[in-house]
Amino acid sequence: MEENRNIRRDQWDVFLDNIQRLSEKKLDLEQSLFPKENRGNILSLLQEVLNQLRTEEVKGIIKDQHSELRREQNGDKISDWLEREIKIFNSCVDKDFSGRHKDPKLVDNRLSQGKTIKDSIDKLLKLPGWLKKILDILNELLSLIKGSP
Repeated sequence: MEENRNIRRDQWDVFLDNIQRLSEKKLDLEQSLFPKENRGNILSLLQEVLNQLRTEEVKGIIKDQHSELRREQNGDKISDWLEREIKIFNSCVDKDFSGRHKDPKLVDNRLSQGKTIKDSIDKLLKLPGWLKKILDILNELLSLIKGSP
């Protein structure tokens, strides 16, 4: 029963998959952002970072820290809001990809929303320093991919 009250592992995986999909879409839509060889390099780096965030170790830490958040004052409410934030983002991206979206501004907005979710996780959960650093690298990769505002 406790599993249902935490950020579900599948929602975390979907979130990471959506970050990858959005990044790939952005680079496809705006190929002038990076020369072809650098595009492959940034996607490869992004894949490495996302793969690290998909590990059972990271999923376990997020689940455990989400449980810790629930134990704090008003933690149940805050925890539920975080879970809903992730689900809403995942649902929006899924809906975007159900059609053939070619609007770079929408992709930029979704990348920004993904960064916001990453920031929420980073701020609300007590994560170890090494995991915070990986999330920082993800944040900067998303900034590079998104390009200038």
